[in-house]
Amino acid sequence: MRKLLTGVATLGLLFSTAACETDLDREDHKLAMSAGVGGMSGNTAGGTKDGVGGYSAERKLGRKLQPYIRCINSGSERVFSARSRYLSWVKDKVKGPTCRERYVSHGTYKLYSTSNCTTGLRLANIKRPKLPALEKAAAGFAKAVSELKPLLDSAYNYYNKRRYKDDGCAQGKALHPKLMAAWKRASIFDTKMRLLVAAENKKLQARRLARVIQQYGKDHPRYFHRKVIADAKIPLG
Repeated sequence: MRKLLTGVATLGLLFSTAACETDLDREDHKLAMSAGVGGMSGNTAGGTKDGVGGYSAERKLGRKLQPYIRCINSGSERVFSARSRYLSWVKDKVKGPTCRERYVSHGTYKLYSTSNCTTGLRLANIKRPKLPALEKAAAGFAKAVSELKPLLDSAYNYYNKRRYKDDGCAQGKALHPKLMAAWKRASIFDTKMRLLVAAENKKLQARRLARVIQQYGKDHPRYFHRKVIADAKIPLG
């Protein structure tokens, strides 16, 4: 299981706590508006060109990161759980299946939907701010997932419908190197994407916390909410 954390405890937890983040973001927006800057350019009420304490820049970065996080917590998890399922019964990872394995009918999982890790990542890549390294990793992962989906669909049907009994495992052996290569490519870009998202998210949470301290001090409930998020550990494996 390869979950990333962006908020309260895991990025699985960031999504279970997405409402908390969204509520805080809405409140920040209201406060920026009431301060007379609304997150727009200008130096009114002590704001910067990005609004109160760089609020507008934070908001843009947070919105850009969300699709990457969504892919990591949903689509990416499915990609690698499919690999785990497949390799749980394939005895020789180099030679591949013989179709005489005890649990060969377990096959693998199929990817029912890849939109979070294909369309979602492509849309995230065109949002500002530009993050070239992350965008490159995300584009690579999106391509890997697009290549992997038809292979997994074929493998799922082949093993689930026990077609290996009719062709002496010919299709299973042909699919094996393609699956392993596709999973390897996906893993390379997934690892890069996770590291970069974690780094950007850490900086974002630190900036948000600093702004809250500047505006409210450390005794305000908003500080404790942001502190929990900023201090959350970020597992990468």
